Amino acid sequence: MLRMASVLMLGSALGVASLQSSAWFLVPILLVVVAFGLAIPNVPGHALVAYQDKLGTAGALFGLMYYLMIGAGMLVTAWAQALVGTLIVCGVIATTSCLIRFSSGREQRRHDARGVV
Repeated sequence: MLRMASVLMLGSALGVASLQSSAWFLVPILLVVVAFGLAIPNVPGHALVAYQDKLGTAGALFGLMYYLMIGAGMLVTAWAQALVGTLIVCGVIATTSCLIRFSSGREQRRHDARGVV
């Protein structure tokens, strides 16, 4: 699900870049919102599994980090006055992170299947 959301984010950012001079740029912006909506519940959900005994505290800290990252992204966007550039950079970072995670997870499963741990 995260890979799909990150690719949707990157594709939507490129769509915003190509349509930024028309009102149709709102369609890929809506897809950016959908990508965030897909990713945000899944990331803390997987991470909170490791903190079953401290769900309230861990959830609060994850929520704080989420709002700090959103605020930092908005600050960078306002400072640079470049929504398209910020969206593309965030999409590239998200997609690259998912690809790295996917390839390292696949490599780990390959080692586990061979009995190499």
